[in-house]
Amino acid sequence: MASWVEAYDFADIVLSNSLYMWLVYISFFILALIVRKKDDKTRRITGNVMIASSVPGLLISVFCLGLFLYAMITYHNMMASGKFKSIYDSPELTKLFHTCNGLPVDLLLFSVAIFSILAITAIVCGIIIIRRSPKKAAGIITLIYGSNLIAFIMFVTSAVVMVLADS
Repeated sequence: MASWVEAYDFADIVLSNSLYMWLVYISFFILALIVRKKDDKTRRITGNVMIASSVPGLLISVFCLGLFLYAMITYHNMMASGKFKSIYDSPELTKLFHTCNGLPVDLLLFSVAIFSILAITAIVCGIIIIRRSPKKAAGIITLIYGSNLIAFIMFVTSAVVMVLADS
């Protein structure tokens, strides 16, 4: 059991570096499912558009989860073999550690562009729902979500700029 805790400690950097992506992508997908209502044609169409635009982000989220699981299992198997005492003893583990540190951050940089697309999609779909649907609550919620996502994009962009300026 202790080796699994060590493996989790080794791979948890993927989880912490991809937390923002999971927060946005999964919440956007859930919102798209809520917006998509079968009775209302407008909501069904806008919900389908939102679901389609959330697919790249969900793929990135699944990839990060897969990287976490791969890193955890690889670390556990290599340390359980008894050949290595530290990750620095194994070039494979060192390379995997650097991949776990860098790849989610690179995906976060790419995700800023996807976040922008999701925000614009949410705002446009919210406006369409407000104008065409008899029940406007879903449109208002979608519009608020898109506006908050724009503020979140500015926060992430400023954080990324500060990190890049520091290096």
